[in-house]
Amino acid sequence: MEIIMKIIVTGDVCFKAIYNKIDREFSNSVLKEIKPILDGADYTIMNLETPLLKSASCKPITKSGPNIFGIEKNIEFLLSADCDCVTLANNHIGDYGERGVCETLELLSENKISYIGAGRNTEEAYKAKRIEIDGITVSIISVCENEFGGAEDEKSGTAVYDIGLLSKRLLKEKTLSDFVVIIFHGGNEFNPFPSPGAVNRYHLFCDLGADAVVAMHPHCPQGYEYYKGKPIAYSLGNLYFYSTSERKDNSSWYYGYMAELEFNKSKQIKLNAIPYRYNKVCSLISVLTGERKDKFSEYLNQLSKPIKTGEIKALFNSWCMMREGYTNGLSSFDKKYWTGMQNQELYNIKNLLNCESHRELAAQSLKLMCDKKTEEAQKYTEYILKMSEINI
Repeated sequence: MEIIMKIIVTGDVCFKAIYNKIDREFSNSVLKEIKPILDGADYTIMNLETPLLKSASCKPITKSGPNIFGIEKNIEFLLSADCDCVTLANNHIGDYGERGVCETLELLSENKISYIGAGRNTEEAYKAKRIEIDGITVSIISVCENEFGGAEDEKSGTAVYDIGLLSKRLLKEKTLSDFVVIIFHGGNEFNPFPSPGAVNRYHLFCDLGADAVVAMHPHCPQGYEYYKGKPIAYSLGNLYFYSTSERKDNSSWYYGYMAELEFNKSKQIKLNAIPYRYNKVCSLISVLTGERKDKFSEYLNQLSKPIKTGEIKALFNSWCMMREGYTNGLSSFDKKYWTGMQNQELYNIKNLLNCESHRELAAQSLKLMCDKKTEEAQKYTEYILKMSEINI
């Protein structure tokens, strides 16, 4: 009988606004439906989207976007899930500075939970997690887009995307393990379809030797494909992320899928998408079964089809026209910033230019304006809005 090793990767886990609730008893109740699925895997990896602060001395950094944090007792959520490893390469782990990063690493180590994607310097942040079960070895590498909180040579933080560093680590891990998986945190938030840049990026990872790519960050599920026989999941969606904004019950914010990766000695990898929904008050993550599961599968197939047909380019053009605030941010630049003066606008501009997904969106928006194709580009606006809701 062929030996199959199963690794489950989940999307974003964040305790924003409800961190005081998250203890062992509450977590057990939240996770009770998906726990049997997690227990059925040989190894479980979750994306921890928030630093877990042990002290009150951690201060928020100046950045664009919200500063998010959890507290020490929130580790109980991960322990209740029997989580083996967390990915920390994301745009919020560094929200409370180096001290916040280090306190998170210490807390994880104290509770014997492995971590990847962050560290006390770039070298540590880029370290892979090597897993060996029943003679099958898998290396996991976790990186994120260039926003805020990135590690440097002598600075704690996340493993921000650098194709040179990633290629070097990937090639090394290929000599040490049977398989290499890249977990990437990036993409356009709330867009149900990946951008052409994201598709090209993940294809490149596979061409360089990655055997699978699993991504998250858009806060909604996106489609998947097999590229040259290698699975790519473009966005898993949130696993558990309280919304402080008012959203419809059928918003894609509340839906997602776990990526169950099956490995075997014949060098084949299979991706199983396990769908779920969590409720608005974040008291339960429900596994989708029966007709609801079938409808989600149909929805996921609709999201996946444009990736294969190339229609993703036209969809992205429409998305650019829906996100006009990105290009408007460029007009905020003022020569006064050269004098050392800083305000929030400066950080917004920095993120617009540094983050790969933001930069792609802004550049394509400007191209459409220059080419006088903005009206044509809005063709799929209504379709994108429709696909941002899941009617199950």
